[in-house]
Amino acid sequence: GTVPFHRADIAYITNQADVTISVLNLATAKVTGTIALSGARPAAIRLLVGTPYAIVTDPATADDGKVLVVHLTTGVVTSFYVSPDRSGGTGDVVIVGSTAYIANEAGGSISILPLSISGTTVTGVATALKVGPDARALAVDTRDNLLLVLVQGKGEIVLVSLSSGQVVGRVSGVSTSDDDGEDHGDQDRAVNIRTVTSVLPLNGRAATTFTLTLTGTNLFGAVEVSLSRPSAFRGKSEDHGRGRGLVKIARDITFRVSNIEVNTAAIQLTATVTTSAQTVVGARVAFVATPNGESSFILVAGNTFTVVP
Repeated sequence: GTVPFHRADIAYITNQADVTISVLNLATAKVTGTIALSGARPAAIRLLVGTPYAIVTDPATADDGKVLVVHLTTGVVTSFYVSPDRSGGTGDVVIVGSTAYIANEAGGSISILPLSISGTTVTGVATALKVGPDARALAVDTRDNLLLVLVQGKGEIVLVSLSSGQVVGRVSGVSTSDDDGEDHGDQDRAVNIRTVTSVLPLNGRAATTFTLTLTGTNLFGAVEVSLSRPSAFRGKSEDHGRGRGLVKIARDITFRVSNIEVNTAAIQLTATVTTSAQTVVGARVAFVATPNGESSFILVAGNTFTVVP
């Protein structure tokens, strides 16, 4: 599911696997109802304040930017398609008044969807605004009347005027050289890049448990370490916003990683790794994910772990 959004003492939580919205009573901490959705992969959810409606994004079931407007009492769903160039599914969403702003990561744009409600009829026509590659997260600056768009591909926060609906500024977070691929080669010039420069031990066998030590830079806050198959990183994504993700596809599930610890300088990480009897011989990319970025997918000497016979 996703982070819930609530009104009064009720929270609404999307469940992607079950294709539902759970209704949670915050006072009793109990689920009091379920709203079924069909033909969707619900992700972000926001409430349309002052109405019985919620806006739910769908990153996976349609390339033309599917968004659901859900009546939280009746469960009636109205679908909108907000990506006319068919560049991918929808991601994050924020609501300002009766207008939804929706991120299209694959298309490098945001969609602006003003909604009108008459009785139980919901209408609206979206317009798209290009902001840059990998438009991922959204926030609202109410003081300055701005929409803030995290454009991960360029390491920027793009400022969009809520009055004009146009880009009015860009704030650089990191310096990148985007190539529109998803092998993270476009992050090789980032000033705060996450790197893995050495792996110890260099190799290991199936059906063993050992301590893996990774040395690199900016490893603080590491939330995941995976050993991934380099052949799965094709250099160009064919995901089109469907939410599958190259890391998920490439991860070798015969490796189990636990007990991740990072030193105070954030240059060394240790983890307990267990390989199964099904682990096959060959090279793997040692990959580190943090809340603020990930290490490279590209197999090089410094991030290679090899399974030997």
